[in-house]
Amino acid sequence: MCPTKACKLAACGYDIQMTFDQKISWETKGFVVIEDALSSEEVAKARSAFDLEIEKLRPAWKPPENKPNDRRIHIPDPLDVDDIFVDLADHPKLLPLVRGAIGDDLVLVFVQAFAYPPGEGSFTNWHSDLGHVVGLDHSTCIFLARMIIYLEDVSPDGGCFAYIPGSHKLDMATILRGPWCKETQKRPDYVSFPGKAGTAILFNAYGWHTALPNSGSRERKALQYGYCHGWVQFFGKAAKPKRVEELATTDLRKQLFGIRMPWE
Repeated sequence: MCPTKACKLAACGYDIQMTFDQKISWETKGFVVIEDALSSEEVAKARSAFDLEIEKLRPAWKPPENKPNDRRIHIPDPLDVDDIFVDLADHPKLLPLVRGAIGDDLVLVFVQAFAYPPGEGSFTNWHSDLGHVVGLDHSTCIFLARMIIYLEDVSPDGGCFAYIPGSHKLDMATILRGPWCKETQKRPDYVSFPGKAGTAILFNAYGWHTALPNSGSRERKALQYGYCHGWVQFFGKAAKPKRVEELATTDLRKQLFGIRMPWE
């Protein structure tokens, strides 16, 4: 692949990647926090679309049979719900950081949107997303980066995202053993991320992470975008909206949605 061509197709004007401090946090801790990543107008637009869809789904919602404790209400195919969710995939404050983490050949592999209501316990334990991806040294290469975007203020007891700093540098044998605590908040070494609406957290999905119990008074509303290298796509195929031909208006979006890669 020609590096010049890759940069031309992938950068698309997004020249600034991570700052020095962000790079240090990403490399040593496994995450970067971006406060005020979205403007108040963007938050309001995304939350309005999110709430409208959630309320449509709420009457018929029930927990999955194999996860009876999972109280989250998921929005299927968020990219087809409202164009604001497409716009956030290549947001000018966020995409440069993902590019700094993954590289020029990044592809969008999934988008999640869910409301996490208050209740007992968490819907998940401490885990790595990549314990099943063997044969690679994940401690030295970035395989999957995820971006969480809060659409509502998240209080310390409101189901915060949590991460164990530095766990992305562990060997696979240690990752597979895992810190399997029945009560996620009892680990002494984690960092949790309360934040205002519009806060984003970019994290290395190989490191141990979880969602803490939501013992607050309201739902945690958030989006998640997953990015990997174009040569990976281990989730099957790139995530893309049904109206991809209409919405893929830039070379970057064509790449993110898997229509054309830099080397093609």
